[in-house]
Parts: sequence; structure tokens; C-alpha cells
Amino acid sequence: MRRLSALCVPVSLVCALAAARAERITFEKETEPFPGVRLYERHTADPNWRIRAAYVSLCTDGVHIDARSSQATRITSAAWGSAMGAQLAVNGDFYRTDRSAPTVYGDAVGVGLRWPTGRTGLASEFSDDWYYRRYGWIAFGDGWVEVQHTKYVVDRADQLGVELGLSPRALTTEIPPGTHALVSGFPELVVEGQVMTEFPDRGDMADRHPRTAMGLTADRRTFILAVVDGRQTSSVGMNGRELARLMGELGAHVAFNLDGGGSTQMWLEGQGTINSPSDGSPRPVANHWGVFAGTGHGRGQEPGSCFTPGGCYPAAIPEAIGSRFADLPDDDGRAAAVADAVDRGLVAPCKAASEGGRDLFCPACSMTRRDALVLVVRAAGLDTSSPPAAPSFSDVPADDPAYAEIEAALAAGIATGCEEGALCPDRAVSGGELVTMVARARGVTEEDLLARCGVDEPAGQVERAGAVRLVLGALGDGACDPDGEGDGEDTDGDGEPDMLEGGGCRAAGQGGGAAALLALIALAVLYRRRNARCTK
Repeated sequence: MRRLSALCVPVSLVCALAAARAERITFEKETEPFPGVRLYERHTADPNWRIRAAYVSLCTDGVHIDARSSQATRITSAAWGSAMGAQLAVNGDFYRTDRSAPTVYGDAVGVGLRWPTGRTGLASEFSDDWYYRRYGWIAFGDGWVEVQHTKYVVDRADQLGVELGLSPRALTTEIPPGTHALVSGFPELVVEGQVMTEFPDRGDMADRHPRTAMGLTADRRTFILAVVDGRQTSSVGMNGRELARLMGELGAHVAFNLDGGGSTQMWLEGQGTINSPSDGSPRPVANHWGVFAGTGHGRGQEPGSCFTPGGCYPAAIPEAIGSRFADLPDDDGRAAAVADAVDRGLVAPCKAASEGGRDLFCPACSMTRRDALVLVVRAAGLDTSSPPAAPSFSDVPADDPAYAEIEAALAAGIATGCEEGALCPDRAVSGGELVTMVARARGVTEEDLLARCGVDEPAGQVERAGAVRLVLGALGDGACDPDGEGDGEDTDGDGEPDMLEGGGCRAAGQGGGAAALLALIALAVLYRRRNARCTK
């Protein structure tokens, strides 16, 4: 079987592939039935396989993913997808056949509603069953997509080098806040790029059957759904190794087995069920994945779950494996300042490290006014030991974690209210507000700060990593000297005043003139093109 390169997948699903396999490809076809949805079909001989894979671009406008909520009866993917107005639907998790009410083996969320525990593999009444809490899942929310590894993988996290997912080194029944769609499956077929070859947690993976699988690319921006027909002369089905190899070749960085056998079905709007179910017709099943592509689905034109690597959602990314923060590579120009600020207690990670893991910082999440004031006050070394007993702002009570810092900022003339008597601490800080805070902490005008420190005032909301770098550049040890006293000489002969070097407004080791400096600082404080919400 030929290998689908992860680089070529977004461009063309049938780009040239090199790896030779025992089976012989007899047919390949690629179509784009809907914007952001690419459908790939392959037939092989020796063995005979009929394979269909849907690549869903999560960052295409109008594309979002949903799943079925808990209902009273089972239903086919065709009936559910048509009723929901979906463009594509496939069957989801395994389910108990001895219960009339749909009851799945794993966890489930559909249309924003989590299934009742009694209808999932979380229920304690199933604790003696072989599948109890062994599942993994893929979940979608606004602006993010998350995964959770199976019990088999979590138990072998050190051996497999697991780094990604909601809880990569400990089992959890938690799901991310704001989850609007989640479907479970197991066993895990591809684990952070490693194609699995053994499946001791499921005996049925040794034999060839019809199969359904789900996966994500490494950047979490492409969702992959695949079906393989089976129990037929034209398509004999796949065993676990073959399915895992297929998902790896299709470009999945993580992938899970879904319910298969007679449940395997893929429906496409306008075409109906496009695979050949082994029962002769689609089987009513417990839950489904649905792909919605285009407007008219209640979510507008913006993409629903476009993940930004190293962005606002607290998720480890492959680029940062081995770095201080799981979502901020050490070679990022902002990483050193962020590490310094966190280690000194000037700012907190957005998610503290779990057992055996690393902190997450959410570098592209907008910084709140509360966090900005805490950062400025602590970086400036203001006294916070004696806050007043009575709060000065109606929305910052005395038990607020940042109460002492905010009161110190007010006393020093750094904090300003958003409206009469209020601070609006949870509102995102703007670039102008942050520059004002820093200038007042330095005791200079904003114009002097901008002119002498070379800080280009950021527009819009300020990202967390950019805010840290700006504040430490202007207030940290060796920072620029807006009052012009004592450190304006050029002692190293590079043509720049020393007040712009070292740990100050220019990052250590950065050369060049004023234009390069302005570009560097502006880059450090780039704001998100659309409002970002920090999910903790």
C-alpha cells in the first residue's frame, strides 16, 4: 500500500506515494464534495479492500464537527445525518446490544450535551465488564480539538513516550469545559505518530472485519474518518494491524478504532450511504460523528474547531516536546521571558503540570486586565503587604486572588477602572492599556516609554506571551532606561545605546538597528485576529 505523506494530504489525497505493499492498488479517486471535505476512495487486490477516507479541514470557514446526543433509540448514520442537516456522517462508538436505550462503551457528548453516566462506560455498574473505562476519545469545542489516550496507552506512557492529550499520564473521567462533541473508541491505532502492532486489550483485532476509524493530523487541523468494507468478496475487511497501518498512511498522528462489523457506515449528503454495509443495509447504531460544511448550521461562517498550535487552548503540541512548556517551544523568541516570569511568580501557567508532565502557558491567549496588573506590579517590585480592608473596586472583592496586587496598582496610579467603581478584571487587556500600565510603573510618560524603549504599542488585545516579554523588557533587570540616566553609553561598540540591550527591551543576543528592534517587539505582542478565550 502506498504511503500518504502528511505534507501532501492537505494538497492532494492522491499525490505520489513510494512505499511498496503486498496488496495491489486497482482504483483510486479523490473528490471534494463540500468545501473543506475531501473524499478519498481506494480499491485493492490481494487482499481485496474497499477503503473510503474523509479528510475534514477544521480551519475551513463554515466547517464544524458534531455528534449525536443521548436518545431513546438507535438510528442509522443516514437517518441521523439527514435529520441534522449534516453533509457527512459515520457510525461512532461500540454499544451494548442487550439494552434498548443506546449505551456506549466509552464517554459521549453530542450537540453540547454529555450523555448520562448510566449510558456510558463510566458507569460503576459496568465495572466488571472488560471494556470499563478503557476507552480513548476525540473531542471538539469552539477553537480547539482535544484527545485522550486509552487506558492501555496511558498505562504505558513512559514506554511509548506519550506527551499529548488532556491527561497523557493518568486516567481521567474529566472532559474539557465547553466540549460540544465527543466520541470514544479503542483500541488506539496510532499513538503520537507510532503505528501500533499489538492490541491485547481487544481480541477481535486479530481477525478481518469491516472497520471504522477516526484520527487527527499532528497539527490537529485535519480530522480523518475512514471506513473499510468487509465480510464480502469485493472487500474482506481489515485486522487491527492493517487498520492501524492504513490510518498511519492516511496521515493520522493519533487514531482510534470505532465500532465496526455491521455497524460500519459512511453517509454523504446527496449520495446516501456510500460504502457497502456487511448486513446489506445500514444498521441502526448508538451514536455518530457528523460533519457540517457550509453556512446555515447555527454556527455562522467561522470554522468551529480550528486549533492554533501553541495558542489559547491549553494543549501540548509536538513542536514543544522536551521544552520547558508543553505548548511553547524553547526556541520561540518569547520562551525565555515566559519561563523567567513563571519561575519568579510574576505570572501563572494556564494549566499546571499533571503527574510526570509539564506546565502549559497558552501563549496566544489574550491576557486579562487582572493578570496584566499582577504581572506589572510584581515585575516593578511594588509593596503588596498591606492592602486596604475595604475593596476599592466593586468587582474585585477582598478574597480575589489578585486583590493585594490590584490595590497596590491603584495606590501607585497604575490601575484605572473600566467604568464607575469597577475594574473589569476579566476583560482582555488592550495594547494601549498595557503600555499605560508599564509607563506608569516606570514613572514616565507613554511617549517616553515608546520613544526610549523602542516599544511599538500593540494594537487590539495582547497575547500572554507577548505581554510578558514587553513587561519584562521594560521593567526587568537591565531594562531600557527611559529617564536617560546612567546607561546610555555604547560600551560594546555595536552602535546602539546599552539601555536597549541585555535583558531589556531588546531580547538578549539580538542585534540590528531600531527597525529590527521595533519589528521584534511588535512580533512579540501580536494579537489574535479574532477574540480568544482562555480555557482552563
